[in-house]
Amino acid sequence: MCGVMLPVSQTEAKGTKGMTQDQTGKTVRKGGRSLGRPRGGSPREDRLDDVLEVATRLFRERGFRATRLDDISDDLGVTRAALYYYFDGKAEILEEICVRAMASSEAALRDVQVLDDPAERLLSFGKVYARNMSSDAARVFFRDNGELKASSRRALMARARAINEGAEAIIRYGIEHGDFADDIDVRHSALGFLGMLNSLAEWYRPNRDGDFDDVVAQMVRLIVEGVAKRPAKTRKRRAAKS
Repeated sequence: MCGVMLPVSQTEAKGTKGMTQDQTGKTVRKGGRSLGRPRGGSPREDRLDDVLEVATRLFRERGFRATRLDDISDDLGVTRAALYYYFDGKAEILEEICVRAMASSEAALRDVQVLDDPAERLLSFGKVYARNMSSDAARVFFRDNGELKASSRRALMARARAINEGAEAIIRYGIEHGDFADDIDVRHSALGFLGMLNSLAEWYRPNRDGDFDDVVAQMVRLIVEGVAKRPAKTRKRRAAKS
């Protein structure tokens, strides 16, 4: 879909087994107990992040259906039963991967509200969004979201729309601030901005294209220059040509 990867709101998210979400949207274990035991070993530290990291990598490499819980537990060096400390099954792991993948983009939208300059808002959000959309978690979602329950997908779709609307709000703020042209289509500009950053996952290669943040900054500058308010004389000349 055009726009962001699909998230789930904290109020709508089902949540994983025995867990809740903190104020940042990150899932945490109730009670602070340790997860699982390595084979023949003693209890280890909480390894929820490890479980999700390994699952994300295996889902990306093999696909959701081809990855077994045993594959995840073997990679972690724990028993399969240890995974049930966090999740009831693979579907819950996939859902949590999708939820977390969007948390940083949502946080970025909140964080940029303190920036007065519209271009800086767009750049700051764009950097986080682009890196998020180029992650393994985003790739897993786009390929395997059909494996999620319908209710989970609907919740994710609702949050995706909220991210799109957040990008629109930044552009609208730029118009109201007097920095962006008031004759642009806000929705189309936001979708073009997000779509351009989405494409990085397909073509960006560090060895060939250089620093990721520099590439993102260049792309955001293209958008900013495209929506920037033009001098009155320039607007009149363009209107006359049309």
